[in-house]
Amino acid sequence: MKTKNLILISVCTLFISSCATISYVPKITLDVSPQTIKKSVKVENLIDKTTSEQKKKPVSGYSVTDSESLAGDLSVEITNAIIEDFNTNSVFSRISKGVDDPDLILKGEITNFSGKYKPTAAFWITLPIDIIWFFGIPIFKDEVDIEIKLLIYRNTGELIGQYNGKSSDTKLYSIYKNGALGLPAKTNKIFSSAIKEIREKILQDANRLNN
Repeated sequence: MKTKNLILISVCTLFISSCATISYVPKITLDVSPQTIKKSVKVENLIDKTTSEQKKKPVSGYSVTDSESLAGDLSVEITNAIIEDFNTNSVFSRISKGVDDPDLILKGEITNFSGKYKPTAAFWITLPIDIIWFFGIPIFKDEVDIEIKLLIYRNTGELIGQYNGKSSDTKLYSIYKNGALGLPAKTNKIFSSAIKEIREKILQDANRLNN
């Protein structure tokens, strides 16, 4: 009876909590750049190429880019996070949206930005015999998939380089751990990984960018 009650409580919690919201703020956590490109950079908001399906909240689950979870516009939030990281960690001498007479101009696209937590197929299949969840069946999962593209131009309009960063991860959960609580932090970890890849590629072009 106690086991059955545990299962019922877990199911009820899942469905009740799915009606609630989580709060997500995109943030990058990386180390200081090993090199600073001695240029001023003006940044334009990245173009959001993600689909409504990517943002959509799954049934009985969460999405960090659902309108109820993400307070602001995805394009603005992602752009601001990149500017903050590049400034704080000295990737460029100066970078912001309001640089007058910049040396370089940074544009880009958000190709994919999805962070979701939802029931697995096993959840729905075993729902009539949910007692087996007690044995650690993976009935929830998170899916985080992020891809960003940045383009750097000279102030003359000449394209210098295109830099892509991509990172993703999926993890399964049993009833004994609520992975939804860690979804915002995990999404930012994957976001940081994608931007780290971009930063490394930009620094490989440091000589060209400094000329």
